[in-house]
Amino acid sequence: MSAFFILIYSTYALHTLVGWLCFCPYGFIGLKMGIDMAGRKWRDGTWEKVGKARDQRSNEINQTFKNIKTLKLYAW
Repeated sequence: MSAFFILIYSTYALHTLVGWLCFCPYGFIGLKMGIDMAGRKWRDGTWEKVGKARDQRSNEINQTFKNIKTLKLYAW
């Protein structure tokens, strides 16, 4: 809780020195959070597609190894 008061006090002190420009970092943080939240759905969908492709690829590789094992056993 004290960190909150220190932030408020330091912002007020900075406001007395540079004026309203002291609120620019808060605006940048808010903008960055908004962009991240807007892109989250796209990012999650992309990772879901990557996960499905990875699972499909590993299943294909496992099936290939099983087929190789079967061929080797029949070759003996």
